[in-house]
Amino acid sequence: MEDSLEVKYTRDINCLREKDKNVRINSIKKLITSIGKEPQDQVQQLFASKLKGPALELIKDPADKCKELAIDLITGLLKQNKILYDDIHSIITSLHGRLGIEPCQETCEEVRVAEMKLILDIMSLYSSGLQPMIPEITDILAKLGKDKCPQVKIQVSSGIMFICGQGFRFSSKKLLEGIRSNLNHQQFKIRSCTLEAIGSLCLHESGLGEELFVDFKKTQIDRRLEVRQMAYGVMTDILTNMNYLELKKIEGKFIYLILGGLNDEECFDKNCEHLEKIFKKIRTCAEEYGENPHESLDKNWLAVRNLKEIIDISLVDIQEWTIQDLYRSRAVTNIKNAILMAKDNVLPHIEPVFKVLLKAYSTAEDPKYAEAIEAVPQVLSQVCSFKESLKILDKVITESLASSEKAAGLSLLSKMIPFQNYNIESLKLVMEFIQSQDFLSDTYLFTALHDIAFSLLNSYGEFIKPYVHEIFFMLLTIENTLKKSIHPTMEILTQACGLPSTGYLYSLQLPSILPKITANYKQWESQSSERTQFRNLITRSQQGIKEYWEDVLSVIIENCAREKDSEVRYDMLICFETILDTEELRENLWKSGKRVIMDIISPTSAWKVGASSVQIRISSLICCKKLLSYKGVSVEIINDAWERFFGGIKGCMDDDWDNELRLTAIQCVIPLLEQYGNELTVKNVEETLKELMKRLDDSANFIRALSTYPIRLALQVFISLNQEYEALNKNIRVLFLHLDDDNNELQYGVFIILQQVLSWRPQLVKDIAQEKRPKQLHPERIDSLLLGHI
Repeated sequence: MEDSLEVKYTRDINCLREKDKNVRINSIKKLITSIGKEPQDQVQQLFASKLKGPALELIKDPADKCKELAIDLITGLLKQNKILYDDIHSIITSLHGRLGIEPCQETCEEVRVAEMKLILDIMSLYSSGLQPMIPEITDILAKLGKDKCPQVKIQVSSGIMFICGQGFRFSSKKLLEGIRSNLNHQQFKIRSCTLEAIGSLCLHESGLGEELFVDFKKTQIDRRLEVRQMAYGVMTDILTNMNYLELKKIEGKFIYLILGGLNDEECFDKNCEHLEKIFKKIRTCAEEYGENPHESLDKNWLAVRNLKEIIDISLVDIQEWTIQDLYRSRAVTNIKNAILMAKDNVLPHIEPVFKVLLKAYSTAEDPKYAEAIEAVPQVLSQVCSFKESLKILDKVITESLASSEKAAGLSLLSKMIPFQNYNIESLKLVMEFIQSQDFLSDTYLFTALHDIAFSLLNSYGEFIKPYVHEIFFMLLTIENTLKKSIHPTMEILTQACGLPSTGYLYSLQLPSILPKITANYKQWESQSSERTQFRNLITRSQQGIKEYWEDVLSVIIENCAREKDSEVRYDMLICFETILDTEELRENLWKSGKRVIMDIISPTSAWKVGASSVQIRISSLICCKKLLSYKGVSVEIINDAWERFFGGIKGCMDDDWDNELRLTAIQCVIPLLEQYGNELTVKNVEETLKELMKRLDDSANFIRALSTYPIRLALQVFISLNQEYEALNKNIRVLFLHLDDDNNELQYGVFIILQQVLSWRPQLVKDIAQEKRPKQLHPERIDSLLLGHI
């Protein structure tokens, strides 16, 4: 029978080696169609003696179709058990020659898929006798793990899982290196099946788990849920199936990753199940090895058991600048979760945590990352001793050299306060901490200090009353830096004290704070924080200043001196302007008029050598204008101090560089003449008029036009006295010159002045008019003046 079967297929078998491709193809097809129908034992013998050689040669045939048909033939016989076990190794060897060497001999993707499927079939059908072939199979799997074809990659992962499950001896590292890069493949199915294969390798060779920690970490941020779930499932399988002694080496790292999965909303429920499963397995093993896991009976024990490693890995990730922010956020959240689980057990580890978080928070640019950091102290303040937590934070802040880190620590403290639930002891601890160090000397900390004050006020409300003075002083100090933020906070403090307005709050704090901040007022410089505190206190207290008038005035006078820094003098003028606007203080101003004129207005309006003082001089003139507008000082003082008083104003009117300064000086002269004109000495009025006449030639038209009004006021003084002055004739001629000006506003102002003088000294004006008329570009203006028309 065997001879008849050999005779029957000899021609077709021989044709497998024919040069003509079509002949070979037709022969293979005939064999595929018919040989499978023959008896099993006869086909086995025929394959071993005659068919094996030509069939295996076809695996490397130049024609892809021949190779595919040859593989189909072998596969068909294999599945019918019509190939002897002794011939299987030859098939694997032939496939190894095509797939397991560098470079890969098989260029056709479809053929590689078919060949890999054949290998999987062999593995499945002959698993019990596969060990002798494992070296060649692992070579093939390692090589094809890097194949470009997605289907081949999936087949390789299946092959690896199979041989791992059978307990064969082989090099897991070689296979790992073959598929490791597939974790980054663009197709999620490949990433997922690769993870599953890697899990099998880790269980086959326990030492791989630690090496793969970074790879598993990357899968936490995979965009596909399937991949993330697979990763957590694989890690769970590793932890629950690995030898306990080997497990202890990687337990902390993998628990760190699975805890990180609790931050993934889509994986949260599944990860809770994983942790429960891991907890039961490790607890049982620990008890078997005589390691008593305390008295804990829930999965939180895992966090306590691995707390140090979880925190250490988290801190490394937070400080690693080359990784993505998402990893850092996960690391921060892992610390938060560890705190929630470990509770007070975490306190011995909190100092290094605070040190790292302070630095990370001070440089955090991503709002979500910053929020994640803020959540750590918030949780800590809820589940651990606030006193101990604050003690550790105090130590870290004290030891921090960088202001940015101190500020970060204070800001994080502000996030802890709302979770104290009106605990008065916590309030006391925070206030003692704030006062224990000189935080107010560092402006970099002001925003964080304000955050603390705001948090305290919103968290404790009226319970803050015993500490109003301390909080008010802190807000007063930082007010100049954070104006927009401080005002609403002051409103909250006012409400907490039950006061009607912030002005009352400032007034009530004035008696205790004023002596404190003015103790060294004679030494104030531009960098002195006390001068801004004084300014803010005085500008808000208003009528509350009345009882401390002399003290306040002395501070202002001292710091308006010419030798003082410009910033200091400017702040004093702001304070003085507030006083001028407070009606209740006008009586005090009247009584102190001489000191005001001589020691505040005069020195600040005068030019200062070697310093840019324009804004100070403008501020001084504004104050002077307000003071004169409501006649806040007696005329006797003005006349007596005229040389110093008007010397400053005159210097401002003559300034060549700043239009605003000259304009403000003229605006200051207007109330001087309106309120005091008829009471000033003739000499003083004449000097004022002389300076005003100069402004008719000013470079700025709006100043020239404005000057005509105070000139009218000054002339009205002489008219009311019916007293001519020496420069009258000259001034009239100058006025006629400006009557011819192209500026309509100036021309109108001059016209009004000439009308005024014409009604007083008609003949003098007419004579000069007749003299000037022939020279005028606009003689009709003189005609209108003389005819009494405007």
